[in-house]
Amino acid sequence: MQRTFRTCLAALAVLLLPLVVADAQQPVQPECAVNAPVCGLKNGSRQTYWNACLAARDAAELLYPGECRTSRSYN
Repeated sequence: MQRTFRTCLAALAVLLLPLVVADAQQPVQPECAVNAPVCGLKNGSRQTYWNACLAARDAAELLYPGECRTSRSYN
């Protein structure tokens, strides 16, 4: 019984392996390769991202297009 279970499990793994490998080798989405900086907010701090696609992947809130502006401090 255990041999049959192991054989079935191995056969299932062999059948699913190409699906896992194909998913891992998908090319970068074209919109993620475009250089269009945006300012995003993540964990309370602003960060400039290469583009909106990468900001979304990082789960950042999109604030505005362009690089993040730094606040001026007059001490």
